[in-house]
Amino acid sequence: MEYYKLLHLEKEPFSNSPDPDFFYASRQHLSCLQKLELSIRLTRGLAVVLADVGTGKTTMCRQLIRRLAQDQRVETHLLLDPEAGSGLEFLSVIARMCAGRADTPEKTERELKEMLKTYLFRRAVEEGCTVVLIIDEGQKLAPFSVEILRELLNFETNEKKLLQIVIFAQSEFEETLSNHPNFADRASLYERILPLGFKETRSMVRHRLSEAGAKNPGAYFTLPGFWAVWQYSGGYPRKIVELCHRALLGLIIQDRHRVGFSLARASSRRGKVPEPRIGSAWTAALVCALAFVAVLGALSVGGGLRQAPDGPVQAALGTSPGTESQVPAVLAAKSRETFQPDSAAAPGPSGQGATEGAVPAPVSAAPVPGETINAASAAQTPPDGEAAAPENGLHLIETWGGREGGHGRIILFFSGPVAAKGLGKTGDTAAFVVPGAVSRLAAYRSYKSFPGWLAMENQDGQLLVRVGTSARLREVRPVEDPDTSRLVLDVVYQ
Repeated sequence: MEYYKLLHLEKEPFSNSPDPDFFYASRQHLSCLQKLELSIRLTRGLAVVLADVGTGKTTMCRQLIRRLAQDQRVETHLLLDPEAGSGLEFLSVIARMCAGRADTPEKTERELKEMLKTYLFRRAVEEGCTVVLIIDEGQKLAPFSVEILRELLNFETNEKKLLQIVIFAQSEFEETLSNHPNFADRASLYERILPLGFKETRSMVRHRLSEAGAKNPGAYFTLPGFWAVWQYSGGYPRKIVELCHRALLGLIIQDRHRVGFSLARASSRRGKVPEPRIGSAWTAALVCALAFVAVLGALSVGGGLRQAPDGPVQAALGTSPGTESQVPAVLAAKSRETFQPDSAAAPGPSGQGATEGAVPAPVSAAPVPGETINAASAAQTPPDGEAAAPENGLHLIETWGGREGGHGRIILFFSGPVAAKGLGKTGDTAAFVVPGAVSRLAAYRSYKSFPGWLAMENQDGQLLVRVGTSARLREVRPVEDPDTSRLVLDVVYQ
C-alpha cells in the first residue's frame, strides 16, 4: 500500500528497513563513523561500538560498509549473526567468508587458523589490501568466539594488523569485555551511541521526509508534535521511525493536515499490548479511593498565592480539541534543550484546543507587584551549540491549556530561555510580564477543557500576559520545570 503518495511523497519516509539513504548523520553518529573509518585505514585492529536497542547500530553498520565500498583497496566482510555452537564452527564461518573455501568443515581448528593467516598475509602485505571483518549483534559472541577473535588480532607485521575487526553490540557486551580483559585491551576505539536530543529528533524526522520527496519537510509536524515524538520515543531512532509512521497513517485516516501533540501521543500508544482490565468490584474500590484522596487534596489547598521557588517552571503537554484531557507525565529532567522557532512549520495560531475571540475587559495596565517566575533564569544564556533568540527579540511561539486534577494548567512556549516577573492577582484575573518577549499569536485564547482564558499584549519591549477564568479564580501559581524555555501556570478555580 503506497499510502505516502497521499501525502505527496515519492517513497515511504519511515520504513523500518536499515536503508542507508535515510541515514541521519547526527553529530555523534557522524563522529563515530569518522573514527571507525580512520581506525580501519590506520589498521589499528579492533574497534567496538556499544549502543542500546534501536539507536541505529545496524543502519550505521550499513553506512560504514557503503563508505568502505568506494575504496577498491578495502575488502569488507559482514557477519550478521555471530552466534555459533563451537569455536570450530565460528572459525569455519570466518574462513569461508574471507578465504572463500568450501572445504573448511573438514579442516581442524589449527588448519583453519593457518589458512586464514596465509590469506591475510597475502592480501594485506603482498597485495596492499585492508581486510575488514564487521560483526553485527556482537552481544551474541560466545566466550570461545571472543578468544578466537583475540588470536586473529595477533596476526600482524611490524607495521600493522592483518585483520581489522569492528564490533557493533548492545550494552550487555560490556560484561563480555570485562570478563576478557586481554581482548578488551586490544580495542583501539571504544564508542557508545546515545539516544537523540530534541533538536536531533526533529532534524531526523525532517531529513527522512526530505529524502522521501517532501518539498517542505517541516510542514508535516507542529512544534508540539515534534516535541511529543521526542518525548514518547525517548530519542531512540527506531522508536522515532515507528511512531512517525503511525502518526502519518493517522494523519490520513483522520483527514488532518499536520501531526500535532495529541495525534503523536495517540500514535505512541498504538501497537502496545493492552493491560488486563480490573474487575468491576476492584474498579469501584479504586474509584472511591481516588475520590477520597482528591477530597483530602482539595481541603489542603491554601487560599492565596504561594511563593514560587527560584528557577524554571515545570511543563507538561497534551490535549485534543473539544475534549477533557489529562496532562501527561512531567517532562524528564534531561529535557534541557530549548525550543527554537520553526520558520518552515510554525505552530498554528489556535494551538491545541484553543479558540480565538475578543479580548476580555483588561485589568490595570501594569500587573500587581508580586512573585517572580524563573527569577534564576533571567540572566541565563542559551547553552553552547544552541541557537539564540531571533534578532528582533524573544518570541512566544505556542501556548497550551488543559486540565490536571481539579484545576487548569496553561503552558507558554518561548524561543529561548525566558523569565517572567510581577505575577499578581486582581479579582478573577492574574497578570505578569515577560521582559524582552514578543508574541505574534492571537491576542486572546480560551480553552474548552477548562473555563480559562489567556490574553497577550505587546507593550514597550515586553509581553503582558493576563490569565483568567469564567469561574471564580482562587489562585494562579507557577510550577517548577527543568526547561527554561517554557512557563507553566496552574490555574485554581471554583
